Amino acid sequence: MSSKATEAAGSESATIPDHVSIEPEPPGIASMPPELLAVIFEMTLSKRRIQYKLPFEVILSHVSSLWRAVALTTPSLWTRIDIYSKRSECAANYLQRSSQMLLDVRVDIYNVDKRMLIRSAGKRNALIQSIVKTLFPHIHRARSLFVISCFELTALTLLSHLSNSVAPHLRRLRMNIGHPATIGPRTAGFKAFSTGLPQLTFLETDLPDCVTLSLQNLTTLHLHTLTDTMDLSYQSFVEIITAPPSLRNLSIQGSLNVSHWPWHGNGPGFSMTHLKALRLPDPSLFSVKILLSVSAPNLESLWLGSSFNSYSHLFDTPQMRGHVKFPALKYLTIPSYDFSYHFQFPTAFPTITHLYLPYANFYQEDRVKITFTSHWQHLDTLVTGLIRQAQMEKFHGALCNFLPLRRSAGYPIRMLLVDEDLRSMLGKKPLKVSRYVKIDVLSLDTYQEPWWIMSHERPVDHPSS
Repeated sequence: MSSKATEAAGSESATIPDHVSIEPEPPGIASMPPELLAVIFEMTLSKRRIQYKLPFEVILSHVSSLWRAVALTTPSLWTRIDIYSKRSECAANYLQRSSQMLLDVRVDIYNVDKRMLIRSAGKRNALIQSIVKTLFPHIHRARSLFVISCFELTALTLLSHLSNSVAPHLRRLRMNIGHPATIGPRTAGFKAFSTGLPQLTFLETDLPDCVTLSLQNLTTLHLHTLTDTMDLSYQSFVEIITAPPSLRNLSIQGSLNVSHWPWHGNGPGFSMTHLKALRLPDPSLFSVKILLSVSAPNLESLWLGSSFNSYSHLFDTPQMRGHVKFPALKYLTIPSYDFSYHFQFPTAFPTITHLYLPYANFYQEDRVKITFTSHWQHLDTLVTGLIRQAQMEKFHGALCNFLPLRRSAGYPIRMLLVDEDLRSMLGKKPLKVSRYVKIDVLSLDTYQEPWWIMSHERPVDHPSS
């Protein structure tokens, strides 16, 4: 307060009559016990962090001397470490202030790695060495680890320094790259965390041949950005996905050269008895061979890309004719569904109770009617995403056509899940679809499909958090 303001305040108080009692000012935050202030800081700490913005815990530590003292002596405020460049002074501070608590670590060097072209190999090596020197001695404290680089070589070099590392508390591990190598052999020849990861339950990696197979507790595995340069044999690939004994969720994205892989047209080649959810978003011969090779008797959710040419090879095999490939299947997701070409899906997967068609083509009204009146008789919930305005009339007409037919035949569709706009448009039609089906908005509360739920999770190691 300025001297003039002080004088003014003093002169005002001098004019207050003696008989007027003055209530004491309530104690402020400065009088709070440090332990209580620390709890408040912990409760207000945000999981969301924006790159190059001051983290909330740093802001707290610059408000006052009291707040700074409390913040710096509250280890739980400093357990999330973000590294974006070789300037790792902040990381070193976090490592010290977090004491021996478990850490959530994000090494997001995608942008800086992208700027370091081939001519900047020295800078890239300096960046890697800075991370290795500062962070990796503390990797045994990591609870989650997310590493993303632009180039595969950068990621491989980083991971090579973790080959003998011990991470007994690591539960979630993400290793992503922007641009896999497209020419020349991959110089891997090592396994990150070769001693094993006993607590790991979640793994997402673009480098599956560089990860240890000793993952006894892994339940979710994402193998993404697979390319022919990995040169994985059928046997090597099967070893990777079957090594975790209790794997429940498996997502495989990309395409390998599978010309030399066996063709299991008559029956599967390996079993995954605990698998509940399988995601194969790339419609390719690679995905078809995986579907034919695996036996997953307890599979409940299947997410497929859509390509008539690719899946025709699947439907024509003896294994798929006259036999239910996945008898426990309940959820089926096919992003771009065309009723003119994909008429074989109902025969191949007849047991589903929930069908999700994010970008379905409803122009073929007759084909839609045939599909939903003659097939998928166990279908309870139909989920649709984007419906073009031009297809709205066709979509509404198809619903009004097959929904009452299914009801009269004794196998009604009970629930229709759509977005808010589509529900509003359906409500404005003179012939109310709601007479035949309950309409609700697609959300985490209304749709419990595993991949839908996982896609909306925002854990601390999420790339966009």
